[in-house]
Amino acid sequence: MRNSDRDELDDLIDGALPGYSDASPIEGLEERVLCRIQSAGPPRRLAWPLRIAFAVPALAVLVLAVAVPRSWWNPLPPIVTPSPIHAALTAPVFKLQPPVPRRIHPSRALPKQPCSRPPSQ
Repeated sequence: MRNSDRDELDDLIDGALPGYSDASPIEGLEERVLCRIQSAGPPRRLAWPLRIAFAVPALAVLVLAVAVPRSWWNPLPPIVTPSPIHAALTAPVFKLQPPVPRRIHPSRALPKQPCSRPPSQ
């Protein structure tokens, strides 16, 4: 930012900053933090059942990795798609069946109502 771009807000901020740097921390804050750290004691360790819960699946993965035959690890051979001519020769042939004739029921005509409009001339 160039000095020519400064505005009133920049001057207010610059005037307030020296007052903040002179502030000292609240009395006793450091002592309270240190007392809380000391009263917490040493960090708790994971209980042995939780360790076993992580170790058993890891051991099972290792056993399976050793026990699975190497043939399962090899990549599968590439899939060969037949050419369109070969596919047309081996494609099953479907016979078309003639359509089933539908019975058409004659509809009944509804009664006509008399017209209230005079006939057009």
